[in-house]
Amino acid sequence: MTMIQLIVIALAFVPTILVLAIVFTWFAIQVRRTRAPIKDKLLRAPGESLRRQIEKFDNDTQMNLCLLLLLYGPGCLLLLATFAKLRLKSPQLLAEIVVFSALLLIVTLVFAWKIIKVLTHQRNLSLGFRGERAVGEELNKLMLDGCFVFHDVPGDADWNVDHIVVAPTGVFAIETKTRRKGTCPKGKRDYEVLYDGKTLEYPHCKDSHGIEQVKANAKWVGRHLSNALAEEVRAIPILTLPGWYVTSRVKPGKGELLVLSHKQIRSAILDGRERVFDEKRMRQIAYQLEQRCRDVEF
Repeated sequence: MTMIQLIVIALAFVPTILVLAIVFTWFAIQVRRTRAPIKDKLLRAPGESLRRQIEKFDNDTQMNLCLLLLLYGPGCLLLLATFAKLRLKSPQLLAEIVVFSALLLIVTLVFAWKIIKVLTHQRNLSLGFRGERAVGEELNKLMLDGCFVFHDVPGDADWNVDHIVVAPTGVFAIETKTRRKGTCPKGKRDYEVLYDGKTLEYPHCKDSHGIEQVKANAKWVGRHLSNALAEEVRAIPILTLPGWYVTSRVKPGKGELLVLSHKQIRSAILDGRERVFDEKRMRQIAYQLEQRCRDVEF
């Protein structure tokens, strides 16, 4: 190829480069001339921590798929090159086919396992996010009753309290655990969870997942607010299982933990409880929680 031909080819790209330069320059000028009208950080929405994790895993999934394709393509080409030697009757053909097939299989299995792991975790995060949104939607209705509602309240480390409600009847620390419904054994209701004070009995299994966590969260909330207000504040723990009908075998008045469906929370907070806070105290408590939750930037 002569120098003149190279120059002609280079000049052919000049209009495209100029157009792109003009477009990006115009965009940069617009960005400098304008600014967002809202500078304040926003309060956390239900499932904010899970939303951030889902975004991260979306990026990881795309990266893993790209890596798989980048490695898979050359591997297939190597295999094709090996099979092409069949016409040359290479004495090492069989060995080469076995080696390249094994390498390609190993690469495929490694990346497939990683992608399945990421997708499974992402699926669980999405389930938890959906559950927290459903619970948050129910809790937000409490604001019509004069309550303050906060979501995804950051703790002292890399953890959070799913929801906190400041009501005239007290402070409530709420943990959401969203579980899928599986095959139901005969004689059991596929929508019911039984709580006996120590364990949660689902139709297909029994565990205590979330019980100790919500108790610890409530203690932290009470301790944090007590230190901030220089006055003892007790937080009542509520474990909610959205989408399930919860039957509690714990006698009324016994035990401090409440295990409820998300539809039962409002009545559990407002009905049959004494008023312990006036509006001034509620606002003081809400202010302390708002300082922790107002950290969302766009």
